[in-house]
Amino acid sequence: MDVAERMSPIRWWIPVLACWILLGVTWSLFIEVGSRLCILTAGMAVLILFFQIGMVVHAFVKRRRRAGWWNIGGVVCSLVGILVFLYASLIGLFLAAMEPDTDPFGREHPIPDTLMCGKPVPYGACDTIPVDSSAAAALVVYADFQGGMYRYDFYASDLPSGTLWLRCFEATENIPLSPGRIERRTMIRIPAHTGFRRLCHRSPFTVYEGVWGEYYAVRVEVWFRPDGGDKECRLIGKVYKMDGWMR
Repeated sequence: MDVAERMSPIRWWIPVLACWILLGVTWSLFIEVGSRLCILTAGMAVLILFFQIGMVVHAFVKRRRRAGWWNIGGVVCSLVGILVFLYASLIGLFLAAMEPDTDPFGREHPIPDTLMCGKPVPYGACDTIPVDSSAAAALVVYADFQGGMYRYDFYASDLPSGTLWLRCFEATENIPLSPGRIERRTMIRIPAHTGFRRLCHRSPFTVYEGVWGEYYAVRVEVWFRPDGGDKECRLIGKVYKMDGWMR
């Protein structure tokens, strides 16, 4: 029994459902974290569509028109899902472009002339930025492909096993940025180690306060809590000139 014969009418909706789920995951990843995984999931949805088209062609070549008609229904439903996804994305981008800036956070917190701010390493820069290995900890922040989206490398010496996470603050007034949200999305477990070691590599985080192009001073801090202990401590903090992500 070949593939076309095994494709019963009851199962035609399985690839359709998979296609729609992948498109929903793509949209969620883009809206929430802007992850590059959205490219992978959208690509998988398109591959499922091509698989269904191949099934239709195979069914008709083999003259199994009943299986072919069920597969045509699957192709149409999946294609509708992809078109709806593209339409919603284009409308969302158009409305975002037409909508006036609604978050004045950056304008309300100008960077004082006396405050020294670093700049995130540009997107697409070399893989590894040199750091001082004699220090107890080192932090490097990279700009990602959209404003407000960033990545970071973190290095440290001689830590027990425990949990690491980021906290971000507006530097002039010490205002927590995206409180709870950044912590949850950057929290990782690390094993005990000795010597100077990179513990995070291009790990993503997003600052939501403000809009693209309106920069303010952000203090990025790395915090740590050892296993079996309730006391948390700040390992390092650096001030950067950053903007917020426009939702």
